[in-house]
Parts: sequence; C-alpha cells; structure tokens
Amino acid sequence: KLNAHRENITNITQALRALSYTHDTYLEVVLEDQSRKGRIGEFYQLLRSWDYDRAAFLAATETQQADIMRETVHKIGAIIRRLDENEFWRKEVTDVRNWLNFKTQQRYQRDESPVAGSLLDGTGGKSGGEQAKLTYTVLAAALAYQFNISSDHRNARSFRFIVVDEAFSKLDPENSEYLLNLLSSLHFQMLIITPGISVPKGEQRMSHLIFVQKTQENPPHSSAWIYSIKELNG
Repeated sequence: KLNAHRENITNITQALRALSYTHDTYLEVVLEDQSRKGRIGEFYQLLRSWDYDRAAFLAATETQQADIMRETVHKIGAIIRRLDENEFWRKEVTDVRNWLNFKTQQRYQRDESPVAGSLLDGTGGKSGGEQAKLTYTVLAAALAYQFNISSDHRNARSFRFIVVDEAFSKLDPENSEYLLNLLSSLHFQMLIITPGISVPKGEQRMSHLIFVQKTQENPPHSSAWIYSIKELNG
C-alpha cells in the first residue's frame, strides 16, 4: 500500500504540472517518508527485526532451523501482543497514511526550480481565498488522475460532470476566475450551486441557469425555473 500511495502522489504531481497555479508556476505535491521517525520508525524496525536470513536458514541443520523458527515466532508474537495491548499505538502505526507526510511546493514552469518560501505543510496562515485555491488545485489534479483526463483533448469521451457547492463563497474575483479557468481547462461539465448574487462571476461559462426557490414551508415545497443564458440576454 505504501508504494501504491507513492505512485498515486507521483501521478497527481504529473497532473498538476499541466495546470498553471500562477502565470509562471505550477504546484507540486512533496512526499516525505515517515517510516524512519518516531513511533512509525519504531514499528518499522520491529517489522524488520523479526525476519531471518534465508540463506543461513537453508544452510543450517534441522535443529538449528527449528531454533530459528522458534525465535522468529517469538518475535512476531511480541509484536502482536504489543499491538493488542496498546490500541492508540496500533491505530497510529498500522495506518499507512501516517507513514507519509504531504506538503505542497510551487515551482517555476520555465526550469522547474522551486519558488522561495512556497513549501507548505498546510493552509494555516493563508487567507480563505488562498486556502480554497490550494484545495481546488490539488482536488482538480486528483480528479484528472482518477479519471485519466488532461488539459488537452485526450480521452475526450470520459465522464467529467462535477458539482461545485458554494464555489465562490470564500473566493475573491481573481481566485474565482482561476477556479473556473482550472475546471474549464480540464473540460469539466459543471453544476455550480451559488446564491444569485454570485451568478455574474461565472455567467460567461454558463449555458443555463436553474433558479430554485422554497415556495412553501409546511409541508416543504420548492420550485425550479430553468433558463438558457441566451434567453436571459436576448
């Protein structure tokens, strides 16, 4: 599983390279192996310590082989007992997600060199818009990888329908434009759920508007009206 996670991150980073984060940079996911640190490192060493030398085992006498197997079983038993006795430790060290740490790094498109001060292990200290931009970028790259799509027209018949709820609630106009450019570049078909006041932010990319209004409280009842942008502008 650990190798599979590494491969997935490599593929997501490749997808991110095709998406402009700023006019001259792209975003990269940086993977840090935690299997040599702290409690994870301790568990990793325990897993390695129980194994025996296959060549020495084959060269040993029958009695020596029995001793080797008894020692191996004893070591495995000690690991199992510890896992059973300490639930917190067991949950932490057996969750492969804790074996890896993830950060993001901006790199220049011209030479792939890192942007100074752009290595982040979270979104703390970022404004709401910057946090949303970072989240949307990584999410778009993950979707691009998951559905094998790209910013060109390869695999153009793939299913690309997504629902974006409150897309503009924490985004300033610049980041709203970035989000729409990002999703449009991957040729997603989007259903954007947003208050009416935010409609102008995405109107140029909309073909239809669906207005939903709650018309009755008890029993609850809502009505929907569908208009094409051409109708509204005509």
